[in-house]
Amino acid sequence: MLSDHLRRRAFTIVSAILLVLQSLVILGPAASPAWAGDDRRIGTGNNEPHNATANPRRPGQVAVMSGCTVRIDLNYGRDGFPITRTTTVTPCNGDPVLTFDADGRLFVTHLSRGGLNTNPTPARLGVGVGRINDTTTPGTQTYTPVQVSGNGNIDHDKPWLVADANPTSPYVGNLYIVWTELPAAGGSRILFSRSVNGGTTWSAPASVSQAGEGFVWPSHAAVAQNGDLYVAYHTDTCAGDGTAGTIQLIRDGSGGADFAAGTPRQRTVPFGAGQASVTCNRQNDATTEIPGTDFWLQGSVQPYVLPDPARAGNVYVVANDDPNNNYGDGDDADVVIARSTDNGLNFTRSRVDHGPGQTFAVMPNAHIDQDGNAVVTWYDNRSGRRNGGTGPNGADNFLLELYGTASRDGGQTWAQDFRISDAPFDPDRNAPCRFGNFADCPANDRVAGETRRTLRIGEYNGAWAVDGIAYASWTGNTTPPTPTTPSAGNQDTYFDVFSTLGAFPDAHEPNESTDHAVAADLGSNEQFNRRGLTLHTATDVDFFRITPRHTGHLTTEVRFNEVITPLAVRAYDKFGNRVATGTVTTRAGTSTGRLAIPVVQDEPYYVVVSAAGVTDPTRPGDASPTDPPQGTYDLVVVNRAAPEPFALDLKQQSDSGRSDNDDVTRTVGPDLFLRVNDAELRAAGITLSPQNSTPALTDDAPGYKVAVERDGERVGFATPVDPANKPGLYQIRLDPVLREGENQITAEVVVVDPSDDPRAAGTAHVTGSGAESAHALVITLDTTAPARPAAAPDLLASSDSAGSDVDNVTTIIKPAFQGWSVEPNALVRLRATPADGGTAVVGKDTVTPAGEYEVVSSALRDGRYEVDVLLEDLAGNVSPASPSLPLTIAHHSLSLAGATADVLVDIAHGQVTGYPGIPGGFVGIQGIPVVNLDANGHGAAVTGGTGDDRLTFTPLGVSSGRLTRGDSAQVLNFYNVTGDVGISTDGGDDEVTIVGTTRGDRIGGVVDTFTTLHVESLPLLRKEPLVTLLGLRITTAQTERIGVLGRGGKDTIGFLVKDSVSANISVDGGDPSHVPPEKGDELIVRPGSPKALLKQEFNDTSGSGSVLVAYPHTTQAKTRIDFTDTEDVTPKEGRQKDKG
Repeated sequence: MLSDHLRRRAFTIVSAILLVLQSLVILGPAASPAWAGDDRRIGTGNNEPHNATANPRRPGQVAVMSGCTVRIDLNYGRDGFPITRTTTVTPCNGDPVLTFDADGRLFVTHLSRGGLNTNPTPARLGVGVGRINDTTTPGTQTYTPVQVSGNGNIDHDKPWLVADANPTSPYVGNLYIVWTELPAAGGSRILFSRSVNGGTTWSAPASVSQAGEGFVWPSHAAVAQNGDLYVAYHTDTCAGDGTAGTIQLIRDGSGGADFAAGTPRQRTVPFGAGQASVTCNRQNDATTEIPGTDFWLQGSVQPYVLPDPARAGNVYVVANDDPNNNYGDGDDADVVIARSTDNGLNFTRSRVDHGPGQTFAVMPNAHIDQDGNAVVTWYDNRSGRRNGGTGPNGADNFLLELYGTASRDGGQTWAQDFRISDAPFDPDRNAPCRFGNFADCPANDRVAGETRRTLRIGEYNGAWAVDGIAYASWTGNTTPPTPTTPSAGNQDTYFDVFSTLGAFPDAHEPNESTDHAVAADLGSNEQFNRRGLTLHTATDVDFFRITPRHTGHLTTEVRFNEVITPLAVRAYDKFGNRVATGTVTTRAGTSTGRLAIPVVQDEPYYVVVSAAGVTDPTRPGDASPTDPPQGTYDLVVVNRAAPEPFALDLKQQSDSGRSDNDDVTRTVGPDLFLRVNDAELRAAGITLSPQNSTPALTDDAPGYKVAVERDGERVGFATPVDPANKPGLYQIRLDPVLREGENQITAEVVVVDPSDDPRAAGTAHVTGSGAESAHALVITLDTTAPARPAAAPDLLASSDSAGSDVDNVTTIIKPAFQGWSVEPNALVRLRATPADGGTAVVGKDTVTPAGEYEVVSSALRDGRYEVDVLLEDLAGNVSPASPSLPLTIAHHSLSLAGATADVLVDIAHGQVTGYPGIPGGFVGIQGIPVVNLDANGHGAAVTGGTGDDRLTFTPLGVSSGRLTRGDSAQVLNFYNVTGDVGISTDGGDDEVTIVGTTRGDRIGGVVDTFTTLHVESLPLLRKEPLVTLLGLRITTAQTERIGVLGRGGKDTIGFLVKDSVSANISVDGGDPSHVPPEKGDELIVRPGSPKALLKQEFNDTSGSGSVLVAYPHTTQAKTRIDFTDTEDVTPKEGRQKDKG
């Protein structure tokens, strides 16, 4: 029979062969995607990286330490760790640990042989702690540790530093450190020190381990939420066959004071002998070797204490254990946990990892975040891949991969294991020698007869957790192996970040397809907000079915940390067609994937979230080839109703008529403006769906349309006017859709969704309508012009001035007119056409509902006009012109022509008769400064009133003359008069004067019942015969004085005086001729009846006097002729001449 040793050896060989057969080639097949992010090689060139510590006040700030060099990154490790901090202490001997305190200050510890221990010979290891002040400036700076361990012929090894970073702890800010003391004389102790002043000074090291515990190494410390300090350490490390070794846990509730005094108050054993022991894997001893490995595993026994910050009193210890305590036989290492719910007094134990039976999980590391989410990482060989003999021993050893798991229930259950590292680690490539009888092995650790090296890959890795995010650091190769090429280069430090919460299925699982019973049904709320959803496996995709409550659009946001898991969001219709793919905007640590689709009420749609590398999430099991699917995200789905159109209005140019905002038009195809608050649609990327060549909407492109309806019937679609500069403004031409009369216009947004049944021919999208515009626009189409007004406009009596309110002659330059029996509410336009010009609109107003109007003209010049009106209805239709009204404006002068009878001027009443077609029969001339009267060959006469008239008549031609009045500025001009102008002054004290010219005149007068006066004037060329100008025929008895004004020149004035009437006559001869020899005026008076008596009298003034013609013997008539400026007076033909 084989000995036990040989049997174990044979069994391990068979196991190794079975594992080798798992690989298809030397290095094995390519691995499935890692469930964490992309690995980041930090480039330290070392192993033994410390935990990738995250700043609790700034989770994106990550620090990783290897040797004595700290690398810091402010973007979850994605910026290449550009911040480097190195120690000033030399030499550097590694064993680094990092911790952030509650204020975000970073503290570090490391070993130095001689630099932190002054023992002269030989140089010994010491422990120091330093603070890094600047953690944000890129580049290299230094830090200087403070020595914590004592001096002497003692090595101090494997420190662990922790800060009380809980702001509510009574001991917040305290720093604690534990390590193993290794005296030269042998033995070991766990020592403790604390600082209560931010690392400036430290307490004297005190032992917290017990005698008889063997080799106590390594230790770990952690602080609970309440300030309790826990320290765990392994006893009897690397001793025995797997049944030796325990894990001790001590607790200090005094802020480290008890530990500093060397008097722990509570000590328990989470793992008893053999419950947390694995082989240290020293080669050349088949009883301690793990087949397929050559690396040293002393660090694998380190315990990790996890006080639960979310579950008071809970504390966990994570360790490594060979389940059958038989090294090299079967499952050589599992990750295990001891759980306590009473502050570490009592524990229950269970397994953490889920590796297959003939594989190992070594060098675990663990941490717990502030919400009680725990993470554990370890090296794993479950892939079965081998390196093909790259190490110095030439063995075809296992490649290692970093795996992890997470718990969110206080370590009771753990998620399925997931791979963190993207590429495997070849632990043999260029690995330094730890033990072996070879020149490259440490001199103190060479053992004669050892033919195989025990290789060093470091004794620990790092793990940290904050906010459900885990950070891992581990040792890998500068050039990792691939399925076809081996590894190359030295060992190096790698870093990655991943989600701990993403390892668990969320409440909507399973929801991996559109199948009705599988997809998560979110229902038909207007908004869905789901936080903490997960993609928890390599094939996990999440389908969510939404049934919109409103026709409009559906927006979806997926918020995630792209550093951990790049995600994609897509939308599918009910037939399984992808209808939209989201776009992602990225800000460090916070990314958002967005999409939007047009949707119709009550139609089902699907939102799908997957890893970004999944090309088709509808294919079951299609894992992402590049992206880690494990992650968390928040999902926000919002159903927004289609906007309601508003502000429907006719375009001003289409709103014809007198108002461009009354919506009454005669334009058959008017343009319509309307507004749609389309900002959300545009922001979401929902585009306008254009019309195609078919009348159906279901084959139009997905999007939205703005439909316009007339009286409930769809008549067209509005289009944007200028989306860039006038967003939300739409227009449509309603041609030819309006009916005569009122048209009720409404609008609504029509949505064309993207769904389409691929089994049916053609395209058949689903369409739906949003809310109709709440306020309809009523457009009145009126293409019928108003009827022609039957009557001409009538000049208002108040505007018909000058003495007659019916003659349509006025001195008012802005006269008013009226009319009636026309179309109600129409616009009346008053037009005036002068005799010598074109027609112009001179006034406008609105017809009353009763059909009446009154309109005032703008200012008109003097003259004759034809005045008419046009009617314009609200739509702008214009009637034919009305009959015209003759109108004369006489503000400055009046000219009357075309007399058909003798022209009679009644100056007392300001009236003129003798002209045809004058309403009322006469023309009022009151207030008209100049009146021009054309007698048209007829006679002319002037009558006065009962007042005192002072009339002066100036003959201007044989048939024309000018009459003025002493009490008025009015001038009457007579033209084309036949006969003399008759003057009847009627009552009052009246005077009538005739005026000669400035040339030598012959003025003759006959005094009789009607006194006639005539001026015979020289023509302009001063040739005979004299021209008889228009004269006067004056009613003598009504005229108190009759005058003659000779003016200039030598005038001859002669009067024939009859006995029929008495009269008073005055003669002013005017200035004599100034042509030498001067010739004076001559007055000749002759009686015209028998028995006349002439008497001449002279005044003292030369040329002045009087001539009296009397008929004392007959009629008693007396005529007195007073003269002035008359040089010669000649009475003639009298029977008796009296020269007084």
